[in-house]
Amino acid sequence: MSTKRIESLNDCFRHAGGAIVECTRCRHWKSLNRFILPWLGLRSGMALDDAARRFRCRRCGAKAARVYPGDRPHNWRGNR
Repeated sequence: MSTKRIESLNDCFRHAGGAIVECTRCRHWKSLNRFILPWLGLRSGMALDDAARRFRCRRCGAKAARVYPGDRPHNWRGNR
């Protein structure tokens, strides 16, 4: 079991290879890479919760996103 604490977008790219933005209502998801962060108005040192507040789902229009590490959707439970 790993002891890495992933708290920012930069941690996602350093330890997990990427980040996922997922709508909590319709489960629509999109992967993020470090090259599109400035285009989206995000900083690499931004906390995952702060980044999630900036997204709106393209499919259902909900402003209920979560951001977690990885390159495909999974059931990430966060830091314990």
